[in-house]
Amino acid sequence: MNDTISFRPAAPEDDRLLAQLLDISNAGADCREIKKTLPPGADWIEVVTSRIADPANEVHRGNAVIALAGGEPAGMMIMNPLAQDVPVPSDPNDINRAFYQLRLHATGSLYLRNIAVLPQMRRRGIAHALLQVFHEIARTAEVPVLSAIVHEDNAPMIALLTSAGYANHHYEVLDNYPAYRPDSRILLFEFNLNKARPGA
Repeated sequence: MNDTISFRPAAPEDDRLLAQLLDISNAGADCREIKKTLPPGADWIEVVTSRIADPANEVHRGNAVIALAGGEPAGMMIMNPLAQDVPVPSDPNDINRAFYQLRLHATGSLYLRNIAVLPQMRRRGIAHALLQVFHEIARTAEVPVLSAIVHEDNAPMIALLTSAGYANHHYEVLDNYPAYRPDSRILLFEFNLNKARPGA
């Protein structure tokens, strides 16, 4: 089996793959709310791919990198620079409010919005390799601070980040986010390239 891992920018032909991987990422939280609001018979993938095709959307393919194992699509990550002028939703019942409040602590960082590997491609080091590419992109862009938000129950992602030197400094409690249990926490992890050990 050829397990050589390589990477390329996402292209339009990857949109359905990106939608499927978004459905895996974050315990399906990104896509679950979309699925709940669709009329009977509607295709959730069509809705998600329309967002992936929209340059103004955070999940636009232009922000994504595809990982390949042996030439076959295996995973992806989506990155966003966190601007200073992104407002926190004013409605206290907005399900995304906690995420935006937490992101305020990482203003100016390069944010790892999503990372996911297809189930049949796991345990090959693909997520770790994607994280290293994330670091290289940040170095090239001269953005020293990297960030990611992870639910406290996502043990594999927490292990991946901590093994790479990320630290958790802030958290927010989720009061009304249906994808997660009540009163659970989302954690902000950060990594400073200027303080990283060689090779990180």
